[in-house]
Amino acid sequence: MTTATEKEYFKGDITAIRIFDTELHFFFKSPTGDSTDTGTLIMPCLNKTQATEIALRYGAMLGLPTSHTICWEDDIVRQASHWEGL
Repeated sequence: MTTATEKEYFKGDITAIRIFDTELHFFFKSPTGDSTDTGTLIMPCLNKTQATEIALRYGAMLGLPTSHTICWEDDIVRQASHWEGL
């Protein structure tokens, strides 16, 4: 059972979208239910702005939490600040 803030994922669902410079990386849940065969789709974009707009649009359409649609560089900064505070 999921809470109001959690999303239930099914086999083959897109679970996260990451922006890597001018590329979008879509991460898929395993189509078989096994954790060892997940997939990634890479979509090239013209620039980081375009990649961000597409990621936000798809993330909203798919009902992904905003924490699952993030720029990789921003996530690294967030993680570093988290560990520095400990």
